[in-house]
Amino acid sequence: MKILLFLAIFFYSLSALSKTIIVAGDEWYPMNGDPKADNPGFMIEIAELALKDKGLTLEYRIMPWERAIKSARANSIHCIVGAGDLDAPGFVFGKEPYGLFQAAFYKNRDDDFQYIDLSSLSNQRVGTILGYYYDEEVDAWLDRNSVPLAGNDALEKNIRKLLAKRIDLIIESTVVMGSKLKEMNLTDSIVPAGLLGEAYLYIACGPNNPDSKDIVQALDDGIKLLRKNGELDEILSRYGVQDWK
Repeated sequence: MKILLFLAIFFYSLSALSKTIIVAGDEWYPMNGDPKADNPGFMIEIAELALKDKGLTLEYRIMPWERAIKSARANSIHCIVGAGDLDAPGFVFGKEPYGLFQAAFYKNRDDDFQYIDLSSLSNQRVGTILGYYYDEEVDAWLDRNSVPLAGNDALEKNIRKLLAKRIDLIIESTVVMGSKLKEMNLTDSIVPAGLLGEAYLYIACGPNNPDSKDIVQALDDGIKLLRKNGELDEILSRYGVQDWK
């Protein structure tokens, strides 16, 4: 009994001392970008201020998406940034979204393809990123018909494959793709080929961490305060993004 009591006190102490919240994900600007940049991503800036209100500090790291998910499951980090409902089964999600994801297909400008439904993807080579999920039916099709890329530069690699006509389409967030094409000066070369759908994005925390519920509650409380005092709009305006609520 004494040993069990000691262990309970020990683990509680670790939880109580967890003042730095480690959040990670692959680079997915403008949601989350370079940790060293002045503009590290609007989800990061929002989370940093939200946690600060509770006396917590945010530590943001870049790593491949699949590795970030595994690290959060293993309690090596606390949370992942930019997660949708399908991305991380079992993770702890807050009630307040931290962004909106709208997926679209992209093609070379000289291609006459237009996405209508799954049947229209027949014979199309689609570039995807390992661990990303979009829509249950489309995901099932992609599992059978695409080879996803991994790594922090997976989107840029897919864009170069598309330009070289080694793939026919890329599926990606409209905000993320727009930002990346602008960065690469390719907005006239690669164009949308049809919208897929949209979903809210969250900062989701590991399912095995006793602090996860408290962290997402702090994130929920913080973004509500930022929305009320106008700081949320100030952050979003710097990234050219509108509030999703």
